[in-house]
Amino acid sequence: MYPEKVIGYATIDPNYTKDMDAEIRKCHEKYGMKGLKPYYPYVKIPYNSPKYRKWWEYANEHRLFALLHGSGENFPREVEEISEKYPEVNFLLAHSGGNYTVARQNCELAKKKKNVFLEITLTTVTYGVIEFMAEEVGAEKIIFGTDAPMRDPIPQLGWLAYTRLSEEEKRKILGENMQKILDRCK
Repeated sequence: MYPEKVIGYATIDPNYTKDMDAEIRKCHEKYGMKGLKPYYPYVKIPYNSPKYRKWWEYANEHRLFALLHGSGENFPREVEEISEKYPEVNFLLAHSGGNYTVARQNCELAKKKKNVFLEITLTTVTYGVIEFMAEEVGAEKIIFGTDAPMRDPIPQLGWLAYTRLSEEEKRKILGENMQKILDRCK
């Protein structure tokens, strides 16, 4: 509703959407949302499903970004496939700092694909994992987020503020990286 003030994520559930094109236009053209959030935990549709094809094509054409939550053991394959097929979409892998297993998996994806980034929203971020990810992929591939208002942003800011990263790296993660993604959106 206020694209000049709020940068929103659209969530579309293909299980119940009768007209995908109309829903895409409503979310991204009428409401001005630049982000996509196909939410696997609720809809249980793999990210590389043909049900998302029109949405990914639209996002690719408009250089939008997508926040992806883990979708099980096939998640790495799904991310590799869609990031390759839709190179103009920037994919943010949600909650990448929750534990070292997820961090390692997502770092490998971010190393392989220039349009894959690590998003660090989570109230409980494992000690040292942000530094680990910055060492593995570089601070320019990490995005700060909060999940506000659902989660209190203060502890999440603290996880990054109290890392041993440089001020320059923290600036990138806190906003400069996301600004570059937003600047690409059409």
